Amino acid sequence: MLHADKIEKFMLAPNKPKWCKPREVAIIVYLMILADKEGHCSPKQEDIAAAIGSGDVNLFGIREGIKRLKDNSWLTVDKKITTLPYRYRIKFENLPGKEEIEQTAP
Repeated sequence: MLHADKIEKFMLAPNKPKWCKPREVAIIVYLMILADKEGHCSPKQEDIAAAIGSGDVNLFGIREGIKRLKDNSWLTVDKKITTLPYRYRIKFENLPGKEEIEQTAP
């Protein structure tokens, strides 16, 4: 897994903000698993919901969680063509645990 070290540092970071609830943790970790070297990925929201156990009935909750991650600068969201899924970019530099990530970077 490309970002396993970053996921570990993020999950173990004790300084997650109060706004970051389990839903946001699950979404960002799922996106980290899928992300390329630059932090980009493009899963469908339905796939995010299925992966984190929200199911198809809770897409509003997924959208709300993504919005919270975006509003707090952990994620950027781009959708230029309406037929394609959203394109996400994880802003690793803003995630809790980044200090540990930077110390272990090559």
